[in-house]
Amino acid sequence: MTLRSATFARALRLTAGLALALPAAALAQYPTAKLQGRLQPELRTSDITTPGVNTVPGSEFLLRRAYIEFSAQLAENVRSKVEVNATRRAVNLEDAWLEVDLGKYVTWRAGQEKKPVERLEIMSSSTYPVVERGAAVAGLKTPNLVSQNNFLTAAGFTAHDVGTSVLLHTRDSAAVPVSLRLGVWDGQGKDNAEVNSAKTFGARLVVNPMPALSLGASFVSHDDPVSVKSGTTTVVAADSAPRSNAFGLDGEWGTMDRGLHVVADAAFGRQSHAGALVSTIAGLRPVAVPAGTTIEPRFRTFHVVGEYKVLLGENPFVQAVGPVFRWDRTTPDTENGGIASTLLTPGVNVYFSPKAWLMVNYDVLKPGDGLDLGRGAGQDVHSFKTMMRIFF
Repeated sequence: MTLRSATFARALRLTAGLALALPAAALAQYPTAKLQGRLQPELRTSDITTPGVNTVPGSEFLLRRAYIEFSAQLAENVRSKVEVNATRRAVNLEDAWLEVDLGKYVTWRAGQEKKPVERLEIMSSSTYPVVERGAAVAGLKTPNLVSQNNFLTAAGFTAHDVGTSVLLHTRDSAAVPVSLRLGVWDGQGKDNAEVNSAKTFGARLVVNPMPALSLGASFVSHDDPVSVKSGTTTVVAADSAPRSNAFGLDGEWGTMDRGLHVVADAAFGRQSHAGALVSTIAGLRPVAVPAGTTIEPRFRTFHVVGEYKVLLGENPFVQAVGPVFRWDRTTPDTENGGIASTLLTPGVNVYFSPKAWLMVNYDVLKPGDGLDLGRGAGQDVHSFKTMMRIFF
């Protein structure tokens, strides 16, 4: 071996030794990026008809989701995500945020994210075991009063909003992981402009006492804009800030890998006199609300959905099947039980691969005697649904 080759060999060994001694984070190259997608074509039916004329399609094919997700690791402690959903000739911005770790136990996020109430809304559609989170039927009357997800979204307590939040959390390796998210948002929903100076506030506490179990508690105080007359036009008062409040309790057991997977949600609260659904609720009370007075209806909702996934072993076509069932009970006004409703959904999922499966559901909506969903007061509504979920 020549002197030059021996020197080169020693330098190579020294470089390799230093590389092994460095932590993995020091060797990582930033930025890194990843592109993912989701495609969810769906068929749904409706048994709602209009007497005399047929204005409600009895069945419909639709592209429920066509997601493109771009995520990036800009530095060891800096991440970003942008998610776009293109359906029905419209493009909607979903998740869109920048996230920075401010130490081992604090993470700051700014942009568009989901507010903290309702686990089934916060979780990805890739892990929710039935086709739709809420009631989705063509021709449905007062859809915002039916099913927990429809009601909480319309009232402004859940789903996407623009703002900022801070996550306080234990180490990932903690025996009992705990996290607390505190946030403030405009309160106007997905990619919408602010209309008043007030803001929506929220918090979510999550505890994982064991690997298969996650428990959550949440709170949102939503600002309700008030419209006022300015000459001949109606505008929003910039300083309007009546508040609607919601408290949530939720839990999740298991995963989508195999066996039992259950998600449960409960939400309770009160809408202010300017709440988004108050005028509709007031109009459905058996005794008319006196002129010049307002109401602040209280609500309660419950939602449980579960799947039992059975692996089929060696099979070139189907890897697993999972029967599912959902029960949802929503009471938009606790003083008027006649407009409460129950949503029941039996179904089955057929898994062709971990990233492609067929879902078959049958929704039964059972309204109270004071609620007409399109087939007459107190009459049930039915909807068959099937969807392919594909991830790439």
